[in-house]
Amino acid sequence: MSQAVSFSASPSVPYHPEKVNQLTHGLGFALTVPAAICAIIAASSSCDTVGFWGCVVFGITMMGVYGASTLSHSFDDKPAVKDLWRVLDQVAIYAFIAGCFTPFALTYARHPFGITALVLMWVMCLAGMARRILRRGKPLNSLDIAFSVTAGWIPVVTLLDMITAGGAIGLTLVFTGALAYLVGIYFLMNDHRSPYWHAVWHLCTMTGTACHYAFLMLFIIC
Repeated sequence: MSQAVSFSASPSVPYHPEKVNQLTHGLGFALTVPAAICAIIAASSSCDTVGFWGCVVFGITMMGVYGASTLSHSFDDKPAVKDLWRVLDQVAIYAFIAGCFTPFALTYARHPFGITALVLMWVMCLAGMARRILRRGKPLNSLDIAFSVTAGWIPVVTLLDMITAGGAIGLTLVFTGALAYLVGIYFLMNDHRSPYWHAVWHLCTMTGTACHYAFLMLFIIC
């Protein structure tokens, strides 16, 4: 999620923060495209139809969030365009929160409890998207963060399914990724304190995504 914080380059800030923000998630987007393609191709031969489409959702939302984030840190000379991408970035984050759980729920947690959790997660994320659209132009607040974190932790109710699917290694990947996102939120909410803390948030999200992508490839698609 992008905060409306602006720092200028200076002797103490040698690299323009928005350029750093753009480059970090630009790299993330460049990595997610082949990653998504590989996952979808692999899923087409190893997953059933429902599981395959779950992987497609993961791939599309993953590319979408990094692409939107990169563009939300572009267009400094076009504020209206930049603000539009900022909103789309925040909407895409909610889509990816639900998209991360979708392939797992449609493979290892395809039972009433797991599907209920998936539906609840998507409903919460859709509500979060609507909230960000209605509050466009306003900074994130504690309610926004609480909403996204709550939605993001819904999958913990399928913990036994995660253990069945990935064992200790899989569980470590899932929770390391979740921890990376949580640590990143601190830097996101305090990015007004340092010109490069927003980029640290970006690096944390990339770490979280890498962990969950590894879980997808090793234990869901495999």
